[in-house]
Order: sequence, then structure tokens, then C-alpha cells
Amino acid sequence: MMRRLVLSAPLILGCSAGSSAVPSADKGVGVEPAVHAVTGPATPEPEVATTGAADGAKPDAVAAAGGAATGLATPEDGDEEADEVTAESEGAEEGAASPEGGAALVRELESRLPDVEVACSRKKSIPCEASGDLDGDGLGDRVVRVKVRGGKAIGLAILWGKGGAELLGAGRKERWTVHVDDETQREAMPRSLDFLERWAIWPAYGPEGRRRGFRGQLMRRPHDFPAPKVIGDGILIDGGDSAAVAYYDGAAWRLIYLGF
Repeated sequence: MMRRLVLSAPLILGCSAGSSAVPSADKGVGVEPAVHAVTGPATPEPEVATTGAADGAKPDAVAAAGGAATGLATPEDGDEEADEVTAESEGAEEGAASPEGGAALVRELESRLPDVEVACSRKKSIPCEASGDLDGDGLGDRVVRVKVRGGKAIGLAILWGKGGAELLGAGRKERWTVHVDDETQREAMPRSLDFLERWAIWPAYGPEGRRRGFRGQLMRRPHDFPAPKVIGDGILIDGGDSAAVAYYDGAAWRLIYLGF
């Protein structure tokens, strides 16, 4: 029986290319024994000179000396200077802000797909963009997380290395061929990929021109996932409960579930 497109996956999945290991927890910090220095007879501490009215100094003079010793600014000038420096620093930070994904990517999207815009996520598991050879032509293709301009529908934009672009989701009404176990049928693509918990490029394996599937990880070990009519790399789509790989067969898009 065909399963509905939930597109989620357990945490055992990983991308073989560019994946990062999770640092292990600290094993604890050893406590070094205290070292007691052997010293001779204690020397008396030097007397600390005191200043103030008792010494005949005027209170104003004592306050001025204290301010100079500590380096504290007086309210009349120091606070104003500090406020000015803080304001200049905040202004510099605001001026340094750049569009999501970088100005070059924004311009490229505007020229190829003017109806969408970059939609980077704060989740480290959801990259803003990735690259691979999705159509097997030897040129690098870019995949970018986007959303409909002025809307909320999320999608993945494919910027082909040879020129042109395509969209998965992002409000588009498209269909693809879905493979689940031994069953194959045509289904509607999700109009929005807002369910994504993670996505990544999975490289194709097999001789050039005769690709056989995609290389990923299963139980934290490298694993090959066979797929029909593969010509290039695929896109792992992970929503939390099951996982699938979307890929281009040279004419249309396909989706193959990974079985867990």
C-alpha cells in the first residue's frame, strides 16, 4: 500500500558528503590537587596610606584623585562618549547586514525565478543552499531553500549549471513519479515543503552514464540506496518520520522512499 507523503526520517540518516560529526559529551574535568608553597616567615603587609579629611585633604580633591586612580569617567563627559561609541557600533552592525544567502544569490534568483526569494532557516539541519550535479551533465547545480515572494509556501529552487531553473514546492502545482517499495505511481508534489526538518544532497553512485542509486547513511554507516533511472545526484528530503530522495531522471522528477 502506498504511504502518504510525510517525508520525515529518523536521526540515523546522514549525508555522506559534507556531513559533520556530533561532538561527544565531555568526560568530566579532572581536579588537580592543591599545591602548597613552602615559605619562610611571613612578612608584614605594607601599611596602606589613607587619604581623606583626616589628612587635611579637601573632600573635592580626594574625589578627583579617586576618579583618576580608577579611570572612571565623570558623568558630564564619559557617559556621553560611551553612548556615542555604542550608537556608532550598532550602526556599523546594521550597515554590515546582508540579504539572506548573499547579494549574488539574491540577484541570481531574481533573474531566474522572480516569484520567489531566499528563505534561509536558523536550523543548522536546514541549509540555505547546497550544490551537486543533479542532471548528470558534469556541471554544478545549486539547490536553494526559497519561499513565495509575499507568501509563506516553502520550496527548493534548482538553479541548473547550464542555465534555467526549476522549483519543487513553493506554491507550484506539479506531479512526480513516486516509488514506495515495489509500487510506482504518479502523485502531486506538495505545494509547500514547510515540513522539512533536514535536506541535503546525496551523491549518485555507479559508473558515469549508468548510475544505480544514491549513497547515504543507514545506522550511521555508509549505505547505497538503489533507484530507477538515476542520472545524477539526488536531494534527501527529511521531515522527521520518514525520508525520501527527490531526483531528476532527465525528463521529470521522481521521489523514492527509503523504507524507514
